[in-house]
Amino acid sequence: MEVKGVAILSVTVNPIDVLEKLLSNDLSRESWISENDGKYYINTDYHRTTGTEEITKKQYDYIKSLQYVIETLKRSNKDIKND
Repeated sequence: MEVKGVAILSVTVNPIDVLEKLLSNDLSRESWISENDGKYYINTDYHRTTGTEEITKKQYDYIKSLQYVIETLKRSNKDIKND
């Protein structure tokens, strides 16, 4: 016997949470990005030991873009809640 069915699932997702998850795939909470002399880095500071990893400009721009969109959405949400 063959049984076929369709499942419909409705999910409410906070876009900020989604973007922060995307950002966390590239950048941990203890990390930050920087640019120095035309080179781009992910910087980490674990237990007072500083480490850097060189990244491409494309990766740098992607991370900066995600950070910008997250901050803009957070500011927008604060404005809506204060109205």
